[in-house]
Amino acid sequence: MTKKQDATFVGGMTVLMIGTWLGFLMHRSPRFPGSPLGASLGIIGGVLILVPLLYLVIKRIRPLKRRVTRRLSMGTLLTIHIYAGIVGPILAIVHSGHKFDSMLGVSLTGAVLIVAVSGFVGRYLNSHVTQGLRDKKAMRDALQEQVSTALSAGRPEGPEGEKLVRRSAAALADVEYAVKTHERFKLWFARWLSWHIVISFVLYGLLALHVWAALHFTARWYGMGAG
Repeated sequence: MTKKQDATFVGGMTVLMIGTWLGFLMHRSPRFPGSPLGASLGIIGGVLILVPLLYLVIKRIRPLKRRVTRRLSMGTLLTIHIYAGIVGPILAIVHSGHKFDSMLGVSLTGAVLIVAVSGFVGRYLNSHVTQGLRDKKAMRDALQEQVSTALSAGRPEGPEGEKLVRRSAAALADVEYAVKTHERFKLWFARWLSWHIVISFVLYGLLALHVWAALHFTARWYGMGAG
């Protein structure tokens, strides 16, 4: 699968996730989350949501990274990170049965959507900007060489020669501006990554509270039934 196809597929999955969430406008099933199917989807979705955390840990712990990358490349791990990070939220939203009655449920769903959407936008938009920056720098280097060659040869011969140098210099100025703009975007994306990680850990905290609450109320329910 090419990068373009990958971006299209993940983009489609992101749209599906948002559409699944918007289903609460037409459908609610309060009993579905506690049903066998609903609970199974919740468990699978929760595990998949945790998978991206492994990528963050592996990437930042060098001994672990060396050991893991003997079998799996960081590119493969990133792909797993992305796919798990979008499929997990879809299953989690289906598991909810669109029952967003509690503050915890609303907060958890909101965090899931923000992390997944920001991850998709940041990942693929950043890739686009990076490629654009690389292309603009290559164009700048070529124009700089062209202008330097023309000037080092002395005064350009005739109006056409002077016009060519002026056009090249103007194009170089435009490309320099584009390079600075792309570099500014790269700086913003570095800040976005830090923000994305922070929101991800907020999501994991809310997920832990959700699991604790589910286990707690299930235990109470069985205790009351036994009593």
